Amino acid sequence: MVALCALLLASGCSTAAGPATAPTPSTASGARATSGTTDFGGPLTARIGGATFRLRDTPTAADQQRGLSVVEGLADDEGMLFRLGSPKVQGMWMKDMRYAIDILWVGADGTVVHLEHDVAPATYPTVFRNPPDRLAVAVVELAAGAARRTGIVVGSPVDLDGIR
Repeated sequence: MVALCALLLASGCSTAAGPATAPTPSTASGARATSGTTDFGGPLTARIGGATFRLRDTPTAADQQRGLSVVEGLADDEGMLFRLGSPKVQGMWMKDMRYAIDILWVGADGTVVHLEHDVAPATYPTVFRNPPDRLAVAVVELAAGAARRTGIVVGSPVDLDGIR
């Protein structure tokens, strides 16, 4: 757990003033995978609950702003990682998305602190956020239905120790 906190805090992305950051465009899920077709970092491996996922990294602010909007779809075991730096409320939206996704907020304790299932492109411009009493150090986006299919719930462990 300590390694997770130190790792995510040391490798954070953009930060914003105030209690919540601006939404990060989100995009992903439902179509077929397009591994290797973007300039994103990765793939990284993460274990969430009892399942293993290959995550695209978003090492730059530009990568975070694009999110999955430039990815045609995700395989069942694919996703995207957004490192937030310090614990915060993080907004995510579905701008320019073409398919639904599951959105998981990861706390400094290495667990899922909030999640939204099957977030559809039609929800834009709604901004989805973790509650202020459940701050996040990372957000993971997965293919729609992945959380339910693999039994991921609030409190599920998230092992990002292999991610540097």
